[in-house]
Amino acid sequence: MSIKSILCVFGGQPHEQDALNSAMALAQSHSAHVRVLHISPDPSAYMAAFGGEIATAGTIMIALEKKNAERLAAAKRYVKLFAQKHNIPLDAAEMPAHHASAQFLHLTGIVDGIVASEGRLSDLIIISQSADKHNVNQNDILTSALFNTGRPVLMIPGTKGDQPRQWRDKTAALAWDGSLEAARAMWGAMPLLAMAENFHVLTARRHGEAPDLAGEIKLMDYLKSHGLQTEIIAVDHGRHNPAEMVLEQARELKTDLLVMGAYGHSRLREMFLGGFTEYMLKNTDIPLLLSH
Repeated sequence: MSIKSILCVFGGQPHEQDALNSAMALAQSHSAHVRVLHISPDPSAYMAAFGGEIATAGTIMIALEKKNAERLAAAKRYVKLFAQKHNIPLDAAEMPAHHASAQFLHLTGIVDGIVASEGRLSDLIIISQSADKHNVNQNDILTSALFNTGRPVLMIPGTKGDQPRQWRDKTAALAWDGSLEAARAMWGAMPLLAMAENFHVLTARRHGEAPDLAGEIKLMDYLKSHGLQTEIIAVDHGRHNPAEMVLEQARELKTDLLVMGAYGHSRLREMFLGGFTEYMLKNTDIPLLLSH
């Protein structure tokens, strides 16, 4: 697998700069085409909620249209700025072959449907961590990207300062438990893992739990077949939350990218996540490569 088509969902907010910067950097290093998707909610969709109260609905529609225009203008400014920063042609009539290129895509409608449609035709989806870390389950973008596209999702922690941090891929780690989700995440991350200078496999165990030596040997052989040299680090979580201990170990290793499965299921546009995934999404300060 190679990364040639990147979808970056970008709302135009300052805290999303790291996600946009990472998308441009990855497009440059993989000679990929990045589509920066900005979604505006359709103001007319709110009309039905107010029934016959036309005046109230009209006032709200005007306010929403103004907000949409402000967000769109901000998004365009950021995309132009970062494309220039990375020397990537933006919205060129003819995109150069075997070179990085960028496109700004503005669509109006329902978020989850648009993300699903655009995401399925991408090799990698990049989104920013929710500004409200305690409202992750309501994030329609993350829900749709994880559950409705079948593609790996790179979630970038939000920008904390005025300047976005640079994308780094020197050290990568894989949170491994042998599950289908972890296997999909590992496969989807292969192009990124190949760029890392240091690579670790993290596995959580209870104190005194015997390792699966046969399974670990098979995993090491598989990774070796892809040119990846690594070591397996057992994280003893004892009575602690295993996600907390895995994240702490990743921090100690100065990990630039943490690859993991996203555990849970989607139903009626709601996201139900296991404790491990939810903890990571709320608390990580490390970019996460997620697959379901």
